[in-house]
Amino acid sequence: MFIGAGLGYKKKVGDSVDEDKIEHTFIMQESGVLNKLSNLIATVPVEYTRVVGDIIKHAERCLNYEFTDMLYVTLLDHIYNLVDLWRQGIILHNKMFFELKRLYPEEMQVALWSVDLINQKLQVKVQDEEAANIVMHFITSRRSNPIDVTDVVSNTSKIHDILELVRIYNHLDLSRSSLALDRFTIHLNFLLKRLSLDQKGRQVKDIEEDFLEKIREKDILSYKTAMLIGDYLGKSLTSDELFYLSLHVRRLLDEYKENS
Repeated sequence: MFIGAGLGYKKKVGDSVDEDKIEHTFIMQESGVLNKLSNLIATVPVEYTRVVGDIIKHAERCLNYEFTDMLYVTLLDHIYNLVDLWRQGIILHNKMFFELKRLYPEEMQVALWSVDLINQKLQVKVQDEEAANIVMHFITSRRSNPIDVTDVVSNTSKIHDILELVRIYNHLDLSRSSLALDRFTIHLNFLLKRLSLDQKGRQVKDIEEDFLEKIREKDILSYKTAMLIGDYLGKSLTSDELFYLSLHVRRLLDEYKENS
């Protein structure tokens, strides 16, 4: 499929196209997607299609992976609806922005570039937090190792809640970014994935109980915070998981208590 201003002007089926007018070429490898994209393109202004093409080409180049064809359809539909709502004065907020920024920093950088492009080309002022939605499109549309969108939403929401729990229980202001916070967020993401695997029968080996006992003796606040996280998740966490959660909480306490 070719996209370009005046490309089909006075053309009939079977006529050749003027290659100098071609702005974007969409090569569909997946059956059924071409019809969906054709139907959608017929209902939206051509500048939206140009923006989506630019975003996907830039993302594939920067992130070094290919997307499924369906991303053209889902991202085009999303951006069209986003701009339509913005022009009606309706702004939808995404509370997962900061968590996704820590979990997928490279994708977020490209997504923020995409928001700037949308604002520039479509003459709107969409907020940066919209980049979180674009990241979701990226990571769930990878041709290799795609991530289930339900898992992303569920895990990211849980991480947000856990950070709130840690913040409130320990009287911390976590609004400032830090390496300790980034590492904790990444650890939580892997913990949630591991708990999901455990439900499917994977066994997790505990560390020696002595290590956890030292944490309980020397740093009861971090240990209690780790236990609260387990309570929130509704899980009986292993000694291994409690130990590492306590270590990460301690790093947060050291970082944010010193700078509070």
